[in-house]
Amino acid sequence: MLSDEVISGVARPEFRSNLWIGGPGFPQWIDLTWQNPVEIRQIHLTFDNDLDRPLSAWAENGHAPALIRNYDIGVAEGEDLRSVVSVADNVARKRIHSIDPVVTRRLRITVNGTWGSDRSRVFEIRVY
Repeated sequence: MLSDEVISGVARPEFRSNLWIGGPGFPQWIDLTWQNPVEIRQIHLTFDNDLDRPLSAWAENGHAPALIRNYDIGVAEGEDLRSVVSVADNVARKRIHSIDPVVTRRLRITVNGTWGSDRSRVFEIRVY
């Protein structure tokens, strides 16, 4: 599943949502693909942390329900995916992951859970 919204260059709602929202249930994933192999050294992710909602809407567990809690980042090696990052209990809106350089044509963000929402919400993915 791919959405142009996560590569628009805008990491907040504006004239458009600028946001990828996955379907209900987990896991959910979003792929970035390139026609030619690219070298990846760093991955920037910006998640939705519900800052536009009152604190009382997500104070039950102390974290925004829409914030992505558990996720993996994989890169394609042939037809298979190799995990390069695995995160549990994330509490940050912006995450930057530096990895050993890898050459690939596909990167996948797999969301395994949020802090309460049944849908993944990603504002931005940048790959360097």
